[in-house]
Amino acid sequence: MIIYFISNHGVGMNKKNLKILIVDDEKVSRTILINQLISLGISDLTITNDGISAVELIEIENQRGAIFDLVLCDFKMPNMDGLNLFNWIRTQRKLDKTQFIMVSAIDDTSLILSMKKAGLKEFILKPVEGLYLHKKIEKVCRFLRDA
Repeated sequence: MIIYFISNHGVGMNKKNLKILIVDDEKVSRTILINQLISLGISDLTITNDGISAVELIEIENQRGAIFDLVLCDFKMPNMDGLNLFNWIRTQRKLDKTQFIMVSAIDDTSLILSMKKAGLKEFILKPVEGLYLHKKIEKVCRFLRDA
């Protein structure tokens, strides 16, 4: 399990104050997401490499009275894939405002449709482009401000 934190959490809901959990088993993909988020001014990042450790981190944050605003998660990972993590998050009442964006290199229309049927609203295809990620982050911020 790989876990590390980059933090500068502030007050108020804008993109710079988002608390984000990145879950991806590929180091290169994690690094790309981290660099893109930092370039957007987002620095409260927690990073791990699989769904099981993500569950553990989410539970630890809940015990501290905190929640992640957003989970950026790869679809295909060992131990627990992104869809199973998404489904687990949706069963946790405390996480009802946590947003989830699936990130995947798998460009399969039937897979994306099955994710949407499961309730997943946001999907980003790898390689992640900074401008597209920025638009998705802005959408998350608008949702959280209006919630």
